[in-house]
Amino acid sequence: MGNNTTKLTITMSPNGAISVTGPIDNGLLCFGLLEVAKDVVREHIRKKAESGIVPVQILLRGNGGG
Repeated sequence: MGNNTTKLTITMSPNGAISVTGPIDNGLLCFGLLEVAKDVVREHIRKKAESGIVPVQILLRGNGGG
C-alpha cells in the first residue's frame, strides 16, 4: 500500500468474534471510513436490485441466525 492509503479491516470468525485492525486510535477517521463503506454497500445493493437481482438477507448470530 502507498503512503497515502488507509486500511480498516473488519473480520468475523466462524464463532461470531469480531476483530478490527487499522488506525483504531483515530476514531474520527475510522467512523468516517465506516460511513463511506456503508454508502458503498447500499449503492451496490441498489444497483443489484435495479438489475433484477434481489439481495439475500444474511442472518448473523444474535440477529435471528445460527
